[in-house]
Amino acid sequence: MRRERAEALTIDEISRQFVELCLRLQKSADYDDVPKYNKLMPELMALVNELRRREGDQRRFLTSLYRHGNVFVRLMAAQSTLAVAPAEARGVLEKIRDSREMPQALDAGMTLSMLDSGMLTPS
Repeated sequence: MRRERAEALTIDEISRQFVELCLRLQKSADYDDVPKYNKLMPELMALVNELRRREGDQRRFLTSLYRHGNVFVRLMAAQSTLAVAPAEARGVLEKIRDSREMPQALDAGMTLSMLDSGMLTPS
């Protein structure tokens, strides 16, 4: 997704597209479709970056996805909001890790380990 396209979206539209892309990413990961995954991830990051760019850093709106029914959506929302809602995002990551729902539990656990070791500094 180009920046110009993301700039034209409302926050609700970005949130809907975020969920849609997460579901497509999960499907591509489930089917080991690495080229598709690698194509979709920059689109997701463009949405997150557009929220970050907006006045007041609007990534906080993704916290509403912490209760989404899909674990991959919750994981990506938590990872995307670590800088703006660190305690809440960490709580979501801990719940995902403790759920043992693989592979997202492993990803959440790795994110927490990197945070704790200082290898990851949310920005």
